[in-house]
Amino acid sequence: MLEQNRMLLKLLFEQQAKWKEERTRMLTELDRSRTIDRPENPGNQSKIFKMVDPLRYCGGAKELDKFLETLRSNFASHKHLFPRGDPDQVKYAVSFLDTWNNHPDTTQRQTENTDRSEWASDLREAKDPCLENFELFANELQKMYGDKDRRLNSAAKAMQEYQQLQNESVRVYANRLNAIWGRAGWSLITHKVVLYDMAWAGLRHALKTKVRSWISSGKDRFDTLDQLFDCAAASEFKPDDKKPGGQQQ
Repeated sequence: MLEQNRMLLKLLFEQQAKWKEERTRMLTELDRSRTIDRPENPGNQSKIFKMVDPLRYCGGAKELDKFLETLRSNFASHKHLFPRGDPDQVKYAVSFLDTWNNHPDTTQRQTENTDRSEWASDLREAKDPCLENFELFANELQKMYGDKDRRLNSAAKAMQEYQQLQNESVRVYANRLNAIWGRAGWSLITHKVVLYDMAWAGLRHALKTKVRSWISSGKDRFDTLDQLFDCAAASEFKPDDKKPGGQQQ
């Protein structure tokens, strides 16, 4: 039994050493790409802002959502730092996977679940195809560490709380809807028609009456959800017979 424990400890230390070596290599490659791969137009360099790395992911469903959100934002705003696309993005993400022992919430540090670093090592050992595709990788992370019921609960909450409150301003209403939709996993790109209908249905009747006449002739809705919110917000402070901007009907 003692010999088995020694062997397990030895394997564990070897695995941790490999993971640290791989992480160091990934960060070195990323630093090199940041230095070498500059935008083609030097005249626009003053407009380039520094990429902010995500906090290390040590566990937790809410923390995972924030981690993935930051990663996607970085990939969209700094594509030039990931010249190979998905493989580089996955490497970058893996370099920020950490253990429960380092979780900022001390109450989470005793969680009995596979550490992210070990999980990533297992993926590399198995040469999992998700290492070549970031969205596949993100889905695997969600399956392993996400809250499987969180989006379902958020979707149910969104259906129950879509109506604008009596004393709620349009801007507060819009921000609340966007937050609920985000937690439910609904995108303004892929679900824009349904979300527009939900926002319109939830808007207070008096506001809908005011803004309905501002919709372009021949249409039954504004061009975008933002335009709907902008006009509704403007109608809170303008007479009924004027459009936003002071134009007479």
